Amino acid sequence: DSVGNALQGMLYSLNEMSQDTAEGHKIVRNANNAASFTADTAGDLAASAREMAEVVSRVTQLANSTKMVAAQIDGEAIHTGKTGEAFTSVVAGEVKGLSMQTSRATMEIEETVAGILQTARQYEEAIGQIIKNVSAINKVSQNLGQLMLHPPTRVEPGTPLPPAPALAPAAAAP
Repeated sequence: DSVGNALQGMLYSLNEMSQDTAEGHKIVRNANNAASFTADTAGDLAASAREMAEVVSRVTQLANSTKMVAAQIDGEAIHTGKTGEAFTSVVAGEVKGLSMQTSRATMEIEETVAGILQTARQYEEAIGQIIKNVSAINKVSQNLGQLMLHPPTRVEPGTPLPPAPALAPAAAAP
């Protein structure tokens, strides 16, 4: 009778461990999905930052063109004589001022975009590590769960465990 009680207790414990392992596997699978979704989001962030860098490049080209126009206006001021020189000089000064402001703003944007790109790269690397670790835990959890659900009837020393059957795929993360 005591052997029967001991076996019943062992079976109960194995059943509990099996349920906990199945629940742990589900949690790990969900974490893996969330990490994958986050990695995709980080990739989108990096792509957006690259697009911003392209816009900054075009704004920089416009600022350089504005500088050239200001230089041309300065040159024309000399040829227009006294009457047009004052007006042309004022216009050239305004264009130069706008060009300088645009250049400064563009440099600030470039620095910001560079920081965003660096952060996005670090974010992608960190998420990659998380996915790698969660996948390893997922594999261990799956193997343990299969061992608990289908324990071997007889194990010879050095015999590898049978491959675990595939579990149902997890639903995609939001």
